[in-house]
Amino acid sequence: MERLAWSLPLHLIAKLISPVVDDMCLVYVLHGFRLLNSLSDLASRHSRLEQVIFVSLNAKM
Repeated sequence: MERLAWSLPLHLIAKLISPVVDDMCLVYVLHGFRLLNSLSDLASRHSRLEQVIFVSLNAKM
């Protein structure tokens, strides 16, 4: 789960900047953001996951 939390933000950004962005791609990205939101909610109960998400999101910005 930590690996997913680490790579998901970068993967979603890559999908958005890909040359082909259609409706299905946008739905995919929105589902990815929902998953990322769920992972951040779970992170409050899992300290290692919280650290991974915090570092991952700060590194991507």
